[in-house]
Amino acid sequence: MPKLLPFSPAQQRLLERFEQAGGVVEFILCQSTTPHLIESHREAVRLAFLELEDRDERWAQQVAQERKIPRRRLFDIHYEAAAIEGLNPTSITVEQLLGNRYDLARRELIVYGKGEYRNRFFYAHAEPKPANILPQIDGGISEGLAYAMSSPPYPLDATPEEVDRMLQSMLHGLLNDLADDPLLLRWPTDWCNYFDAGNEWWGSFLWSVGVPAWQQIVVMAASSSD
Repeated sequence: MPKLLPFSPAQQRLLERFEQAGGVVEFILCQSTTPHLIESHREAVRLAFLELEDRDERWAQQVAQERKIPRRRLFDIHYEAAAIEGLNPTSITVEQLLGNRYDLARRELIVYGKGEYRNRFFYAHAEPKPANILPQIDGGISEGLAYAMSSPPYPLDATPEEVDRMLQSMLHGLLNDLADDPLLLRWPTDWCNYFDAGNEWWGSFLWSVGVPAWQQIVVMAASSSD
């Protein structure tokens, strides 16, 4: 059975930098000897949401104390205990996991420009100028891990190059570069109020990624709004 794992110091530093920059994707790491089985991923999702509940409670207690307000006025994750057992995940490809904001051939993030180019797409390490404008990929709302990581409702406090480096580091240091034909699952996001904010417009996401070489499953969840 999967069990929760602590992040390594290097992983923890990376996740803290991502959170400080305004990232909204949450990562939960589980040990599993069977990362190729759907039911192991289901158990990892269950453990992940117990962890997310704990994180939410710690945040709420801290905010309630700082603002001197009752805890009950702050957000509280809740869902039916049996909900996870009834979820039907979808098996997806690496391309579907990363989404259209990532060029798999180049291994580079695709981002919006700034200023006069704010509605144009560029590779993360390209100079924002007319010659480097990419074809229109989407209308601002998209899917996939690259979008969820790089384009939250509020702009990240990081350069496009740094966001790309964080994504590459997570793919390498958390997901083993998605090597060894891992099981990748996309889960429904209509069963818990955690996803309500994102379902308004930006998006809500729940993925689990098997990492066979390390006998691990990584659960990634995101839901945010303005």
